[in-house]
Amino acid sequence: MGNQESFLFLNLFQYLLLGDIMKLISILIPCVLRFIWTLAWGDQTDVKDKGLQYQKIVTDMKDLTANLGNPLEIFYTNKAKKEMKFDAARYFSVLKNISLPEGKILDYVYVMIGSAGYPVLYIRSKNQKPYHDRGEYNKSPDHANISRDKMMDNIVEMLEVMDTGDGYFEYVEFYLMAPDFYLYKWAQLDHEIICHETRLNDKLKNNNQITAAVKTAAKKLNLTPEINLAPDKAEVKIVTFTAHGGFFFEERFIISRSFPHALLEHTKQFLVEYNSRIIF
Repeated sequence: MGNQESFLFLNLFQYLLLGDIMKLISILIPCVLRFIWTLAWGDQTDVKDKGLQYQKIVTDMKDLTANLGNPLEIFYTNKAKKEMKFDAARYFSVLKNISLPEGKILDYVYVMIGSAGYPVLYIRSKNQKPYHDRGEYNKSPDHANISRDKMMDNIVEMLEVMDTGDGYFEYVEFYLMAPDFYLYKWAQLDHEIICHETRLNDKLKNNNQITAAVKTAAKKLNLTPEINLAPDKAEVKIVTFTAHGGFFFEERFIISRSFPHALLEHTKQFLVEYNSRIIF
């Protein structure tokens, strides 16, 4: 029995133990329909190299925020020009399997605290005037003094997601990488999803602090994202990299398949560790 079949079986068994017959019936019907679709058209997720396909989506998203310039010059000096500001809505030009509801826009204000600068994302209506700065945002109903992860928990619940493996992968990619732009000083703790050996080799080649033993261990990792669809939830497992305080993680996400697509669970564990020698 494969991982996806095991994940599905465990969920069905749970409802059977609870005696929830109507729930069983309601989730079995779409399963049967999906099975018929697969027999007729084949498994659309069975791509020769899915990892390479997902890696391209990650790279395309990172390219959108590359070379944006020094955030201090853009936001806090007279050199700033309105047209220089990054349009966060551009993410959806790359992530084609997720979107916001009609009439909604992804926007942000820039926050500077001590030696850290970073964007705080929020969603607004198209007819709502964007907040000019952090002070204006803090006085608004949208303001929440919360962590980055909690901020993204709230945002992803508003996403419309294609009910496919690709859709849930892009959901996770957006969750992890959307806030990673205009980062300054110690806020530069961005991490990246690694889906293919080509990107892994880039990371290993360009980091002189990584030992031969760590490189050998990293090359043994299974980098291809694993996506399992149960009747009412999706499971996504990915490998992520950070240059600060560690190396490779396995991150696991459980996502509701019905709107709002809540992030039900998020866990991570070290796969390969090394001493980054970065001190804050």
